[in-house]
Amino acid sequence: QLAQKALEQNSQNRIGNVDVSKIPGMNGDPTKRYTVSIATDPPNPQPNEDVTIYFTVYDANTGYQVKLFNFVYEKLMHFITVNSDLTYFNHIHPVENDDGRFTITTQFPKEDMYHLYVEFQPFGGIEQQIGFTLPVGDIPDKPVLSNATPDIDKAKLIDSYSVSVDTHGTLSASQMSLGEQIITFTIKDAKTGKPVTTLKPYLASFGHLTMINQKTFDFIHVHPNNLTAPPPNATSGPTVDFLPIGIYGQFTPGIYRVFAEFNPDNKLFTSYFTLEVK
Repeated sequence: QLAQKALEQNSQNRIGNVDVSKIPGMNGDPTKRYTVSIATDPPNPQPNEDVTIYFTVYDANTGYQVKLFNFVYEKLMHFITVNSDLTYFNHIHPVENDDGRFTITTQFPKEDMYHLYVEFQPFGGIEQQIGFTLPVGDIPDKPVLSNATPDIDKAKLIDSYSVSVDTHGTLSASQMSLGEQIITFTIKDAKTGKPVTTLKPYLASFGHLTMINQKTFDFIHVHPNNLTAPPPNATSGPTVDFLPIGIYGQFTPGIYRVFAEFNPDNKLFTSYFTLEVK
């Protein structure tokens, strides 16, 4: 019922009390559906070797290739990769070729089953999130999954920064789905403890947050609470608020690996947390 409620409100540009039309990528027809094909060169990727990945987008109703896209957070396509135990994370950006396909050349650090997620917005549709799996090297029949437990100490040292996360109580899948909870990150100087107020925009936002369920690999791209893109020369900090919202339906309870990207003084880094959603 909650999922149906979210979808019905989405068709009316609202989920809970949130006007989703203000979210980048949500201005379009939410009923349009798309498929994506993936190919790699070489066809059997090996660790620590270049592999070129090709993505082709199709209209799911007509079967025709889609070649017109909108920019979402300054890019036509976002590509996020994690491995089976969620200890590896990479956020990069394929480029569109003259034939309308997207390509990117990258490497994978070890033999494993990798989970790939692409985000894009076809012209006329809304932002899409589509996932794949890709074996790299000789992988075991059952790749090792994460068994991480939720962080008790929600502060981490990343390079010269201390990053803490505040969920403002227990995270609830049903409340998150309706945009009723905020997740707050605070960045401080690790040596002095002083608040960092020099966060620079990265991809039209002061932070990017990805949550992936460690058992089901459900993928959540969490948009900033401030849905307006800051000017390129703006600064912010020490806090960044994120608004989880079920654009595609209700979230799943479970343990999530959380990847938060920040750009203080143009020194981009990723912080890692493990959180439980009830």
